[in-house]
Amino acid sequence: MNTSRQGHEHGTSLDIYSLVKSIIDRARKYFDSGKYIHAAILSNEALEYLNGFHQSLMVEAYYINAVAENAISLDAMGVDEETLSEDALIRVHKIKEDVKRLYEQKGKKGWKKESVTRLSRNALNQIYSDCRTFCHDKEHFKAEDVFISAMGHINEKI
Repeated sequence: MNTSRQGHEHGTSLDIYSLVKSIIDRARKYFDSGKYIHAAILSNEALEYLNGFHQSLMVEAYYINAVAENAISLDAMGVDEETLSEDALIRVHKIKEDVKRLYEQKGKKGWKKESVTRLSRNALNQIYSDCRTFCHDKEHFKAEDVFISAMGHINEKI
């Protein structure tokens, strides 16, 4: 994602924002109807269109993408609990790094991290919690434990 702007110009046409909002709404409807692959593809398209220029839409699209990928993983990998928990651990780290990038902002003196840690923590908690709930509903308890542990690390600074 390239979030730098030269001369304080807009990064993209304003028409793109309404287009992306429509794509995100479609992705959410696909997710709600159990079409996780469609939701993941559309939310990823929204992320590419935005390219970091509208943070709240980026976070919304990323949320759908992360929970859809979690659902796809649980459906595709079968019932091997060890494999699912290893995959969940990989996704936890990926989600953490992606959300960190979404919320970091470059100021005049370098990267500003402290001003956004609460926001990124809230986003991570929401994503991890919803992934955990999905794992629980599908009765993949070891994968659920990975997300619970990740939330503990965020909230309790373990």
